[in-house]
Amino acid sequence: MVLSIIVCTYNRENFVKLCLESIIKQVISNDEKKIEIILIDNNSSDNTNQIIKEINSSFSITYYIEKNQGISFSRNKGIELSNGEFIAFVDDDAVINDGWLDVLINATETISAVGFGGPIYPRFEFECPKWIDQSYFVRSYRKTNGFINSISSRTGFAGGNMCIHKSVFEKVGVFNTSLGMKGNSLGLGEEPEFFYRVFKFYKEKKLYNLNGMSITHFESKQKTEKKYLKERILLSGLQFSFKKIKEHGVLGFLIILLKVLKQSIDLIIFFFLNNKFRYLKSLWTIKGLIKGIITP
Repeated sequence: MVLSIIVCTYNRENFVKLCLESIIKQVISNDEKKIEIILIDNNSSDNTNQIIKEINSSFSITYYIEKNQGISFSRNKGIELSNGEFIAFVDDDAVINDGWLDVLINATETISAVGFGGPIYPRFEFECPKWIDQSYFVRSYRKTNGFINSISSRTGFAGGNMCIHKSVFEKVGVFNTSLGMKGNSLGLGEEPEFFYRVFKFYKEKKLYNLNGMSITHFESKQKTEKKYLKERILLSGLQFSFKKIKEHGVLGFLIILLKVLKQSIDLIIFFFLNNKFRYLKSLWTIKGLIKGIITP
């Protein structure tokens, strides 16, 4: 089997139905014998299981309930169940865009890479507040197709749209179950921690950007609320500090302080430019970075 496509879900019955339908549509138009779809249900309490029954009446997908709460537990179970040479992950609140599968399959057959990733574009559930810079919700890695540089390789691709050769997990291990979302609790860091292990193992460039491998990610009203954004950006700064200290020791503190300095300059600039979102983003990042230094 060429490809396993894994979707991990938790209480997103409406979103996951759209997600699976977008994948099934492209799999049917391809050679479905070479591709499998695996849904890992992380203890959903909604009607996810009923939706899967409806889908399985016309198209067979592998469905498994992972009792251990957390995105990393779910992804690791998907890896364990997969039969594909390559394993792709798609967020349950996203749909793959036209051409996603064809571009990815072609790349796995013609490009010598251990991992692929592509852009993530937002679709807002409600109109995004005007004070927010919508580019914050866009993830992209290069303007053209190609291997990403060594700096970007240290953190790798976003987990909602990535594809990894199965042998990589055998060589560097799977996702750290102490990191990432757990139910409704916000969590980050499982992908950068994993990709840093990949970076250390593979000395040459091995992660390849595919602009045609794009998805559209649904952004709920909650994700545009100030409280959520603050928590997410603070956590991102906190985990950046943890990561740099773990990777570089004393040198990590210097890297963090330089980032604090950079963010402090941005803070002043965006204050005078009256750019509320960029100002708050810098402020929250600084707080997260400092908390990461002083937290035992």
